[in-house]
Amino acid sequence: MLLLVFLIGFSSVNVAETLPANLFFRNPEVLSLKLGPDARYLLGHMNKTKNYLALVDTKGNEEYPILLFDTGQLVLNDYYWVDESTVYFKYFNKIIKESKHGFVYFDFSGVKPDFNILYIKERGALVDPLVKQRNKLLFSKKMGDYYQVHIVSTQQLVHGKLSKATLFKKSLKNVINYSWDAASNALIATTLEDDLIIVWHLPEGEKKWEQLYSSTNLSETFRPVGYFDEEVLAVLSNATSDKVSLYKYNIKDKEFSDVLYQHPKYDLVNALFDLENNLSSVSFFDHGRLVTEYFESAYKDLQGKFHKALPGKQVAIIDRSPEHNKSLAYVFASDDPGSYYLFDTENLEARHLYQLYPEFDGKDLAPSFSLASRSSDGEIIESIITPPKHSNGVLLVYPHGGPIGVREYQFYNPEVQFLANRGYTVLQVNFRGSIGFGKKFNKEAVGQWGRLIEDDVMSAVAKAKQEYSFQNTCTIGTSYGGYSSMMLAIKQPEEYDCVISMYGVYDLPLLFNASNLKMQEGYLESVSRTVGEMDESLARNSPFRLANHISVPTLIIAGKEDDISGFEQANRMRYLMQKLKSDIEFIPYNGVGHGHSNWNGEYHQYAYIDDFLRRKLSIKAKGEKAANILADDLLFLSNSYRQGAWTYPDSNKALVYLNKSAQLGHDESQYRLGDHYLNAKLDSKKANYWFQESAGQGNGKAAYALAKLYGEGIISGKTKAEIYELFEKAEALGSHLAYLDVAKYQCFGKGVKKNLDACIEKIFSEKDLSNKNLSRNQLERLEEEFWSKKIEIMAEVIDRVSFSKGQLERVGQYYKSIGFEQLYPELASIEFGEFYGEKYPYTLKKSTNRIPIRKSMRFGVNYTLRSSSKDDQNTYAVARIKWTTPNLSTPVGEITNSTQSMSFPKLNRKSGYYYVLDYDYEMVEGEWIIEGFNIDGKKLFEKTFQTYFPEL
Repeated sequence: MLLLVFLIGFSSVNVAETLPANLFFRNPEVLSLKLGPDARYLLGHMNKTKNYLALVDTKGNEEYPILLFDTGQLVLNDYYWVDESTVYFKYFNKIIKESKHGFVYFDFSGVKPDFNILYIKERGALVDPLVKQRNKLLFSKKMGDYYQVHIVSTQQLVHGKLSKATLFKKSLKNVINYSWDAASNALIATTLEDDLIIVWHLPEGEKKWEQLYSSTNLSETFRPVGYFDEEVLAVLSNATSDKVSLYKYNIKDKEFSDVLYQHPKYDLVNALFDLENNLSSVSFFDHGRLVTEYFESAYKDLQGKFHKALPGKQVAIIDRSPEHNKSLAYVFASDDPGSYYLFDTENLEARHLYQLYPEFDGKDLAPSFSLASRSSDGEIIESIITPPKHSNGVLLVYPHGGPIGVREYQFYNPEVQFLANRGYTVLQVNFRGSIGFGKKFNKEAVGQWGRLIEDDVMSAVAKAKQEYSFQNTCTIGTSYGGYSSMMLAIKQPEEYDCVISMYGVYDLPLLFNASNLKMQEGYLESVSRTVGEMDESLARNSPFRLANHISVPTLIIAGKEDDISGFEQANRMRYLMQKLKSDIEFIPYNGVGHGHSNWNGEYHQYAYIDDFLRRKLSIKAKGEKAANILADDLLFLSNSYRQGAWTYPDSNKALVYLNKSAQLGHDESQYRLGDHYLNAKLDSKKANYWFQESAGQGNGKAAYALAKLYGEGIISGKTKAEIYELFEKAEALGSHLAYLDVAKYQCFGKGVKKNLDACIEKIFSEKDLSNKNLSRNQLERLEEEFWSKKIEIMAEVIDRVSFSKGQLERVGQYYKSIGFEQLYPELASIEFGEFYGEKYPYTLKKSTNRIPIRKSMRFGVNYTLRSSSKDDQNTYAVARIKWTTPNLSTPVGEITNSTQSMSFPKLNRKSGYYYVLDYDYEMVEGEWIIEGFNIDGKKLFEKTFQTYFPEL
């Protein structure tokens, strides 16, 4: 299938629209892919409806799941092809805090692949799968301070016979990385002791490690990428140049010789060679875009066709077959999360395999563009600007963290795309210290916090404002970016309208404070390499010391477990700004370190940021669709504060966000606000209003709540027939509980013609509650709620309706079909009075029928049922239990004097049924009667209790 024909077949028209946040804050459907040695099959870590490792046939993308992972318990760490029919895997069990690893052995002789899994007994780690050596791999095992490296078969590992494997005799200490060069059959290792980095190699068959390179300069790069022969390496290095370049390196003399490729502006990030050791390609980042320059004609042709068919896309080769004739490629852009393709260089074909985020297909994300500015010292600064499709006029200046050794890319960035989708223009600056521009550019950031780095950012902001128009500008950043966001507003207060600082550093001298628990020599050296030496200039460039210069609304976000910036930094800054009576908001996240480790936490953070910006800059949602999406975010914030997710529970904030969401017309929020007014505020009129609003938009739960308001007499003004119609409407809108009330009304002929057969059909049968839109936990809660309501209505119907013999048999058949065989048990024993304890059935405290009125008083009966048939002794019985109480007036205005339910006790085993005085309206003197019945109405027991207020 030729590339161009394929791509045209998959073209689509994109539509610019406000998108739900959950599209951005989640994992892709395909987490990773690895190409098999014969390129026919792939291994894929999939994250679709389930998380699993799969074998994929590239001819039709047919998947064969191998290992299923419950992400709450198991995390896949690694997987590799060992040969064309064997796979190594390793996963971590979060519950028992242990890793397990093993092999998958495939059998491809049948119509479909078959496989067998065997686990490895030895502890250790795979170094290299040695794909070219069948059933051999490199495996390392820690022995004291050393790692022993073995060439071992899969069988030796599975059967715990590592001692019989070939051992690299000489071990190294302080190894941080092993790799294997297949072309030369050499083991390469990197060691780090103190600040000394040494790169070693050990050709197969040799007994002594040979040192290739050493340096105490941690900013230097030395990365072997191939061997030309036994004496000459190909390395990516900046040891003798400003930029990381591709060199020949003489192993014996330890000297760099020929420069194979050097870019005038950028560091190289990769280099590939063909099977004859000819340079195949080099890669670098040009204005944040991944650029690969090919030297092989086949790849040049394929690249040319691809870029012609998909202009603006970036291509990363992530895996190649041993013969280099097929490659697995990741194709992406700033406005495209990407897809996987299989490239065939012999036939110039590119087969599409997977989209990472299929839900984005047809959605118009915001592309990023390059921006160049000149800083205060004349240096050219590259930036990336992402203008939204529909701008709200706000520029967000977003310095990156680090500040040294990090950079911005023109990749898909979920946070940037979320903000752009909400209307914000995002400016990301590759200021001094950013990697990819050479050592000089990188080192110039040392000691320049609040100075040269911010000059670079300010030059980019000025350039952006020359080319685009904005009504407001705010700063936002994480880590160093959090510090920078504060300093920019301090240095140029006229430029900025608000500050958002996340996980930042605010008091630079505090980093050197002797009271700091992290205080140790290595830590101080790492701080000095970034911040510079401790002197008075640090205080002059600390937001904490300049807080009185921050005059705009400020949001500080911090993690209480942050061991990088430190929570103390944020908490001190918060305290000082509150003392200065600044416009400050503070979110201290519980259980969070230097940023969130899960997508829901990230969603909460950015939904709050969006709300903060809208409040402080008076930004309104444009259009109904945008308002609905914003209301989703506000409801998410409300739920988070109600549940105490990441922050302490805050009912006031939860209600504020719920109300804002409801005001925007969100039907679920309107329903929940109605429920709040009914049950928390005891305001049935406002509850009625919000239920009406929500039900009018088709919310079944609100329609049911509205029907109950009238059905239970809390709100008057409707006839029984009209109330029945409300329940019918709620059922039609998907309320499963309304389904039961409709049945009850049919049973009693209440507002509708009595229809016992229809009633029995609804109540005494199983209803499918499955819903693809519900999570497993949500479905379980629905099933529990439905069953509780169902047995309550069952009891009421059996109590009040006279069934014919045939109808009663149908009722009995239903109970037997769900496992309750004994329909007519007898009473074996009973005890009554006050009960206590933590375990059901509760323990009798006092046998009495006089019950003192006090909170949490539990009274009732323990009873045992039996059967006259010896065959029924281990079965479950059916009984109806009814409480008759004094008239009780609930806070919402409902008058009740009875409650009943079905009970399903096991024969010859003690069961219990109790009433607990929990609420003020239940503190009433009077007669309380509990009765037990068979389904045919025969009474099993009756006990009467008298409640009274004890004398003081």
